[in-house]
Amino acid sequence: MAFAMWSLVSVLMFIIGIVTMNMKKPAGFFANSPAPETVTDTKAYNRSLGKLWIVYGILLCLCGLPLLNPKPGALIIVTMLGTVFSSLGMVVVYVGFIAPKYKA
Repeated sequence: MAFAMWSLVSVLMFIIGIVTMNMKKPAGFFANSPAPETVTDTKAYNRSLGKLWIVYGILLCLCGLPLLNPKPGALIIVTMLGTVFSSLGMVVVYVGFIAPKYKA
């Protein structure tokens, strides 16, 4: 049951990625922050951001694999640390690579 709920969230991230790829206006990344208004190539920016969300959804699903075991024990550390580091990695990729590349 835990893995099913975890997978549902992963699928939601995957769907966010697909929707982001198909947006006409620049997509926002951080919560409660407006989308950047000065993007040089909106289509390429949204495609990069969409790919980031899709990869994050896949990594999130992989991090939840220990939840398939009825008693994951020490493997739950993989889920916790994997989620933390993949989330931090997502922010680093956005701030370090995607945002500077498409900022006007």
